[in-house]
Amino acid sequence: MSFLREVQLEKEFGPSLVFREALGLLPNLIRAQSLLPRVIEAQAKLEDAVRLRAGDLSRAQKGRILLTIAADRRDIYCVAMHSRVLSSLGATPGQIDDLLNEYRGADLSAPDLATPHFCLKLSRNAPAVQWEDIEPLRVSGLTDRAIFETVVVTALAIYLCTLSAGLRPELDFQARELPSPRAGSPTETPRASSSAGIHRGWERKGPYALEHRFYLLDSRERTINIAGIARFK
Repeated sequence: MSFLREVQLEKEFGPSLVFREALGLLPNLIRAQSLLPRVIEAQAKLEDAVRLRAGDLSRAQKGRILLTIAADRRDIYCVAMHSRVLSSLGATPGQIDDLLNEYRGADLSAPDLATPHFCLKLSRNAPAVQWEDIEPLRVSGLTDRAIFETVVVTALAIYLCTLSAGLRPELDFQARELPSPRAGSPTETPRASSSAGIHRGWERKGPYALEHRFYLLDSRERTINIAGIARFK
């Protein structure tokens, strides 16, 4: 049982069938959202387009991204789910353990080694991502469409971990033992310092660089510091 009450979904509820056909079951993370079926409908469409079918990235490549980010965030539910899906796609227990411990030591192709490094940076500190982070992905052989899929799968991974943390569904599969937090991971870095680093993105050069630290809003001259401190005059 999750943090919130659940309601019974109809057996023929369309989005349920999407997950059952692709994963062989209806994940408890989906059941935990049953108070708002329209959210499940939206998620089913997103996952069907992004995760549950191959594109420029294979399903296994997408699964490795999902697992790497879930492990970095130490999300027990998502790690168990993504591990089982990868296993069903042909990954061996040793390959999964390599991803959970240190992807750089895994026996992966050049694109599959470049992708986790980018995805972890995007997951941990998105405003720090710059043009220079894209070039290694191209050099490794990824097309722009594959890079776009990489970004979207990373966003999906963060979304799933957020749902898991906030709803706390029961595990669908046996939990996997996680190694110590990686350096720079969300659980290794204190929230205060992590947030400060994220909101200093305006200082860096890049497509999202901001020229001003403060914005004036409405007639009350409300000023908001993008470092997260709000002041009112």
